[in-house]
Amino acid sequence: MRVLNPMYLTREEERILSGEEGEFPSKALRVIVKVGEVLGADRLVPISHAHISGVSYLNIGDAGLEFIEEVANEGLRAKVFTTANPYAVTDIEFKEHHLPKEFIAKQERVVKALIKIGAKAFTCAPYYVRRPRKGEHLAWAESNAVLYANSVCGARTNREGGPLTLLASLVGRTYFGGLHIDELRKPKKLIIVDKELKGADINDELLYGVLGYLIGEESGSDIPYVKGVPQNISELSLRELLAGAGTSSNLGLVIIEGISPEARLYSDQYLHKLERVSIGLNDIKKFIKEHECTETPDLYIAGCPHLSYDDLMGFLKYLSNSELPKNVDVWLITSDIVRNELVSKGFIEKFRRRGVKVITNVCPVVSPLAMLGVKRVATNSAKALYYLSRLARVKEVCLMRFNEFIKRLVTHGN
Repeated sequence: MRVLNPMYLTREEERILSGEEGEFPSKALRVIVKVGEVLGADRLVPISHAHISGVSYLNIGDAGLEFIEEVANEGLRAKVFTTANPYAVTDIEFKEHHLPKEFIAKQERVVKALIKIGAKAFTCAPYYVRRPRKGEHLAWAESNAVLYANSVCGARTNREGGPLTLLASLVGRTYFGGLHIDELRKPKKLIIVDKELKGADINDELLYGVLGYLIGEESGSDIPYVKGVPQNISELSLRELLAGAGTSSNLGLVIIEGISPEARLYSDQYLHKLERVSIGLNDIKKFIKEHECTETPDLYIAGCPHLSYDDLMGFLKYLSNSELPKNVDVWLITSDIVRNELVSKGFIEKFRRRGVKVITNVCPVVSPLAMLGVKRVATNSAKALYYLSRLARVKEVCLMRFNEFIKRLVTHGN
């Protein structure tokens, strides 16, 4: 049996652990210390931002609700900037279907408790609420957010579980291990993206999302160094790439040449020693072909991860002056912050007139879509493709670019 070495704690941390700030902060720090000791961490590290996942009532149930409410009712408040993941769809109907009132009420209780604790926003893209700085230590859950923070911003966070990030928000610390340590951020695999991809559209979010999914499959738990991704890739495509990688693996960091701050640390000589894997354009096209839409869906979803203001304005251009058929719902999903900007500039009404719903703070993947009668969904997200059938229990999920979806509906009228 491995003997766990006791962790070094500062005087302030010892004071919290001894209960001087209350029983619950002591319990919270004790859990973080124990997790850190099991993972070989020798100390804690202060964090500047916690991001909590596991806030959908569909996932956490009564036990999760009671835990979050207990924290809020104890009077405990986050010591650092805190955001939370989106929650289950509640106040929307689909065709003639509505969610049970009890489900809606309990989801609303989860949200109110988290706001009371100090959550500033509910989004899976917290890097748009507060962008992490290079070298900054975080305690984040949500795979795409962790990958973005580490891979694009150069911040440091492990891919934590929701409960641990909630506890970290209360004490402002996490364990100093994993991706917080330089040595454990080194790439172990070299992935070469086919040169043919350079001629592909940098705005093709579906193509890059699938590329990310394949990168994750090839990497497993080995941090990859990726060559061949265009440096001018669109923000939406980059976000989908990282979300895809996080879906098919447990990765928390993908080092992308020309994009990741750490990429310059590795010489060709170092990279030459790594196991090498190639991913071609044909691999991506094959995956898309296997999951393409053959029938008109009853719901189209974009926003996994949440869409930015620029994403939505780009989608609005695709819509042009078209009015979508009433038999198909379109959900574009974002945060309150982005929607408020659309409202202030008069754009939200343009979406509404075209039959498109801009939905905020929610995640379709962790929503009971089956309860709403949703049977067939199309999406531009490799991550959503994977999870909608597994978590939201949608019977049929297929892949389609947003512009292709709009063109097909307008052309065929159904």
